[in-house]
Amino acid sequence: MFTENIHYCKELEYAVLGAAMIEKDAMGRVYKLIDKDVFYYEGHSQVFDVMQKMWGSNEPIDIVSVYLKLIQNGIGTIQNYNTPWYVVEITKNVTSTACIEHHCAILKEMYIQREMKRITLGGIGENTGYDAIEMIDKKISKLKEKVVLDDFKGIDETLVNLYTHMDNVKHKELTGITTGFNTLDKITGGLQAGGMYILAARPSVGKSAFMGKMVFNAAKKGYHVGVISLEMTDNQITARIASLATEIEYWRIYRSRLVDEEQTEKFYRITAKVSELPILISDKTGVDISEIKAKISRLRRKSKIDILYIDYLQLLDTDDKDRNSNREQQVSKISRGLKLLAKDYGIPIVVLAQLNRVSEQMADKKPKLHNLRESGSLEQDADGVMFIHRDYMSGIKQNEDGSSTENQADIIIAKWRDGEVTEYKIGFDGTKMKFFEFDDNNQLPNTPNQDLPF
Repeated sequence: MFTENIHYCKELEYAVLGAAMIEKDAMGRVYKLIDKDVFYYEGHSQVFDVMQKMWGSNEPIDIVSVYLKLIQNGIGTIQNYNTPWYVVEITKNVTSTACIEHHCAILKEMYIQREMKRITLGGIGENTGYDAIEMIDKKISKLKEKVVLDDFKGIDETLVNLYTHMDNVKHKELTGITTGFNTLDKITGGLQAGGMYILAARPSVGKSAFMGKMVFNAAKKGYHVGVISLEMTDNQITARIASLATEIEYWRIYRSRLVDEEQTEKFYRITAKVSELPILISDKTGVDISEIKAKISRLRRKSKIDILYIDYLQLLDTDDKDRNSNREQQVSKISRGLKLLAKDYGIPIVVLAQLNRVSEQMADKKPKLHNLRESGSLEQDADGVMFIHRDYMSGIKQNEDGSSTENQADIIIAKWRDGEVTEYKIGFDGTKMKFFEFDDNNQLPNTPNQDLPF
């Protein structure tokens, strides 16, 4: 079925196996670069499997030790030849181990070619539709896991990269994608490529509204923004963005209760320009990490994506079929998966999350990291964790000076890998579902939205 020296090569397999047996440290150089599946011949796969296990057990590896271990494991013949004779035969033509890594790379490439042929020509069996796509996707994902490269870099190379990075950010206050809030950008430096960020609050505090402002402002800056909403419909998200842009109350837009012709004209004039913003929204439910990965890939192919928002984490499904795993373990798996997606695709991923209500029992009622519901490894995986807290929603209706807390909120930066851990106050307009920053005197601004784009 396969052509010699294109999809497999016995001499090349000899070269790798033989080199690993004749030089003391050679097996360490190929360990994890390849595995037994890479070998086309079953006998060679058995030999490498034994050698790999010997290396893992700190056993010495040489010709005699290997064939004795094979015989001990019940492998008396290889390719219909006596095992001791065949093992010696493998090493006969090996003169050097200098190119062993290169030979491993060629073997891996041949293996990938064989497997791709099996996947593409093997058919889909009884699977149809989405099941067939999922089956093929899992096979390709498994194949990708085999592509392990030598990823070590010398400190001289990494220092050059560091110098370049320092030059690039030296005069920049914002080194990532805007959070949508100037003060927050100054504190954090923005949302960095490859970072996974948690935005958490208790129900009805305004997570989705805060996300809407972040999405809107990033898009105004020209960033391509993706939104996966598992809680709200695309109509609700769009209405919130329209409210931010037009300064018209959210409920008036969503319920189509515009005041008069003038407000109606304003709404359609401004939203016509909003329609040009690079925002893409998906409100499909029942989404897991694999599907998010597929969505990012599709966006990459047909347009572009610079940042992804997910609302919210606890509504994500898991592809974990283990019924014995609890929800915390599942959330941990989701959290780790999102961090790896952010790193693999080089984009920030911002995930909204629910807080448990334990924080409401504390004196100041402000959330802490341990209040993340079903937190699992959220705190560990996240590059940044922000909390939104509103005293008004926690039953504290007045400040110490007697003023109302209704239009106030606290942004609490509980973790930030590259920035400061702190908190500060911002404003909240419930009718427009809008967070905004106070002016320099820490008062509510008297003027309309100063960052209108149109």
